[in-house]
Amino acid sequence: RFDELREAHKRLRAVRDQVGKTWREWDGRTLYQDVVGPFQETKAVRRSRYHPPKLTPAAELLDLSEFSSTSEFLQQAQRRYTVGI
Repeated sequence: RFDELREAHKRLRAVRDQVGKTWREWDGRTLYQDVVGPFQETKAVRRSRYHPPKLTPAAELLDLSEFSSTSEFLQQAQRRYTVGI
């Protein structure tokens, strides 16, 4: 039976959307300011919470039926799903 697999797949896609929303919120907030530069030319640089630079676009997350296809997104599909988890 593939019910458990289908449910896990659906949860991963939903988590991706929630992670994207959270990252957008983080990007809008300053966590702290760091002082950088030589002594005479220091400046405060805004720092946000870390997250990987790019979340996999939803269009690149394959449906289960496409995992046996020749889709270009099949290469490294597992990595595409785990970027935001």
